[in-house]
Amino acid sequence: MTAARAPGLRVRRLRYRDLVKAGRFELSKPAGIGLAAVVDGDLAGYLVSCRQGSLWNLRNLAVAPTHRRRGIASGLLETLLEHPAVAQTHVFLEVRESESGAIALYARFGFRAVGRRPGFYRDNLEDAVLMWRSPPLGDGGRSGSGTPTGASLKGARRPARPPS
Repeated sequence: MTAARAPGLRVRRLRYRDLVKAGRFELSKPAGIGLAAVVDGDLAGYLVSCRQGSLWNLRNLAVAPTHRRRGIASGLLETLLEHPAVAQTHVFLEVRESESGAIALYARFGFRAVGRRPGFYRDNLEDAVLMWRSPPLGDGGRSGSGTPTGASLKGARRPARPPS
């Protein structure tokens, strides 16, 4: 299929210097939440999530190496889960199976492992652990004991890889 291209269009790999503009595009989406953790004026961590149908997908949670083990990730995650748009909905995420610290963090916030996505991470084909959190039952957001049905995650599945 050949689509009409805009005059002067050139497509290239995204560069580091493009990230500020690209971030503005992402953060302008009405179905997304982006949070920044700032310590002494420096970006210490960030979180990006988006709504997918009736679910929220925690897309990325990262903390700078110099700020780890100080509660930054917990603060970001707690802020997201208390957000009015997210607090009473199901939230899911994928996490590298080798990230035991992250898996433990998510478990403390009520996420439960409900499946695997084989070869999910393209850099090394590492499996992802699929984690799910149900709305809280009035216990401050720590229960999250519900488990999704396969149909509930239909809209959240990663698209098939393009042929190599």
